[in-house]
Amino acid sequence: MNAGRQLVLVAFAALLGCGQPASPQSPSDDPNAGELTCDEKARAQILCQTALRQRCESQGNQCDLTCGAPGGAMPATPADPAENAPEIADMKITQCRDNCTHGRDGCVATIVKRCPVPCQ
Repeated sequence: MNAGRQLVLVAFAALLGCGQPASPQSPSDDPNAGELTCDEKARAQILCQTALRQRCESQGNQCDLTCGAPGGAMPATPADPAENAPEIADMKITQCRDNCTHGRDGCVATIVKRCPVPCQ
């Protein structure tokens, strides 16, 4: 398996929370079969972090769309007409977007823990 393909498989495995993919080589062929070099681990970490950052952003953007405002769907309005006032609606949109931001920030904060660690 070439190093590029192995690196991509490792990055996807890391995203899925899986262990390192098995090497197609027989263990007797190479005592280090399945072991990544420090350079491969560093590249896998970068790929993993980039992919997870994009995933966090995508989820955050999807969350923002549910908050209402132009292009988004406004959350269901309550039966009480007083709660339909523009100020209340704006406050709900702001609160929803703040929740999305906190969720995005929490997602980004876990990236380092979820990606492979390169050699020290």
